[in-house]
Amino acid sequence: MEKKETGNEVQTQVIYAKSFKEQLTARGLAIGAAGSVIITTNSMYAALRMGSLPWPIIFVR
Repeated sequence: MEKKETGNEVQTQVIYAKSFKEQLTARGLAIGAAGSVIITTNSMYAALRMGSLPWPIIFVR
């Protein structure tokens, strides 16, 4: 973020990524992969606790 001072006020301006290369970073990939692993293991654990391996069926009820 850039800060611009105008008199007594400080305004912040957000700088957005302009290209796909700027948006897709190693940090973003790592956070996405970790989140996917957490959600997958949580879903598998819930399915195994309920005793139903075809777990998408349990969300239809």
